[in-house]
Amino acid sequence: MLAGLIRPDSGTGQVLGVDVADRLRRRRVLTGYMPQRLSLYRELSVIENLRFRGRVHRLANAKDVIAQAIVRWGLEEVVDRRVAQLSGGWSRRVQFAATMLHARR
Repeated sequence: MLAGLIRPDSGTGQVLGVDVADRLRRRRVLTGYMPQRLSLYRELSVIENLRFRGRVHRLANAKDVIAQAIVRWGLEEVVDRRVAQLSGGWSRRVQFAATMLHARR
């Protein structure tokens, strides 16, 4: 419910000042959801996964945002590797970067 994936049956709540029953895109832009299981495409490279996520979020300046995320999260050395080739720690770091792509600074 907090991530906006399901609607509450009853009760009330807010996330960042937005009602959880409200499925507005505004709330989804303000929050990120990183599941326990990896939600990356293992056959794609790190950069391909980030580009895909940029398209999902319809980032107007995706190329710049992705370049900044690569540097910010220290992904330079694995950017061209397939996710299937990464260790668990690297995979989590890539997933976190993908989750945070849409975040406004």
